Amino acid sequence: MAEVYVAHINNLIGTPWEYTIDDVNQLIPHLNTIFSAFAVQQETLYNKKILIKLNLVRGHKTLSFTTDPRMLEGVLSILSDYNVNRIVVGDNATSDANAADIGKYLGLDQIVGKYNAQFLAFENSKEIRVRHENAVLLKEFHVPEVALTSDFILNLPKLKTHTLTQVSLAIKNHHGFIAKSDRIIFHRDDINDKLLDIYSYFKQKEILHLIDGLWALEGQGPCDQGEQIRDFGCLVAGNDAIAVDAVGATIMGFHPREIPAIRIGDWRGLGIGCLDKITLLGDPLSSVKRDFKRPICAVSGMYKNLTAIEFSSCRGCTCHAMVALDIMSDMGELAYLPENILIILGHAPQNFRPEWREKDIWLVGCATTDAEKYKDCGKVYLIEGCPPWLTDLRQAMKETYHIP
Repeated sequence: MAEVYVAHINNLIGTPWEYTIDDVNQLIPHLNTIFSAFAVQQETLYNKKILIKLNLVRGHKTLSFTTDPRMLEGVLSILSDYNVNRIVVGDNATSDANAADIGKYLGLDQIVGKYNAQFLAFENSKEIRVRHENAVLLKEFHVPEVALTSDFILNLPKLKTHTLTQVSLAIKNHHGFIAKSDRIIFHRDDINDKLLDIYSYFKQKEILHLIDGLWALEGQGPCDQGEQIRDFGCLVAGNDAIAVDAVGATIMGFHPREIPAIRIGDWRGLGIGCLDKITLLGDPLSSVKRDFKRPICAVSGMYKNLTAIEFSSCRGCTCHAMVALDIMSDMGELAYLPENILIILGHAPQNFRPEWREKDIWLVGCATTDAEKYKDCGKVYLIEGCPPWLTDLRQAMKETYHIP
């Protein structure tokens, strides 16, 4: 049996970017109860080096998808009362961002300094290549040295949806442990086994997973395109990330077995993914449960005046193309595209329509391996990679069509 604690914070006050110490103090009793439930106490942390793993994606004041400053300050306040003085706080941001810049923009570095801790952007720190013999896919990868030398890790993911993995909770936050150069590997339909490989490597360490659902994110997460849920006021905690995610997913209106990482993690014996085998502590699930808007991982039919066809493409290529086009849509850049564009994902169709020969054809990901089949078309552009980088499609289109 695994134990998972759920806390519902009623009448949450303040916002992530505007709050007082009284607002932080509203969280302290809940955090103290959680820490006590999982033996995170002054005596158990004595003389230990602590790493607080944040969830930093991009610098954005909305903060439904990035660690809430109130959460960080509440945790650091308690650890300060414990007289713990060896604390590192950090993360490895998404591919086109830097954790140091995000920390500065959001003021997290100042919060960390206030409590005499160290803020560390993993991508700017020393990395160590490790080998994981029991991994299914990711046998070797690079991790920040601090993750290896820490005695205790506090994993602070957000409560949010994700177009590639459906939810982004405790398991998914482990992706930030590996170097950016390793992230694109197995970032397709096989991402869940990769995430579980990373989790299983760190599972040997002393770790507490504490999901920050003060504000949450639904819909097209995990970033800007998602829709924020203000003042959701939910915390989920435990030592077993599979169990924590099972409870977190249930709170969001999913059945745990709908989430591949939970289902596969339970099957691999890495944790408990069945609610019937989880002991729930704290507040009842009914006090926080709601049906989150689910993420859509698709390109076809998503953008006005833009034709896109998915031929057996995996979620990796589809998700990355969708993120690029979502950003272009938000920035008003799709309006600059000509009407004769055709985006193709996956392998070439058996029946190629003649009118497609007059279009600007963009082959994305695996579709580029069939480029020879499009040799009679007017213009063909290749966005290579399996999957391609998130920014590649957008950058290529901006350059090709001179989009400001």
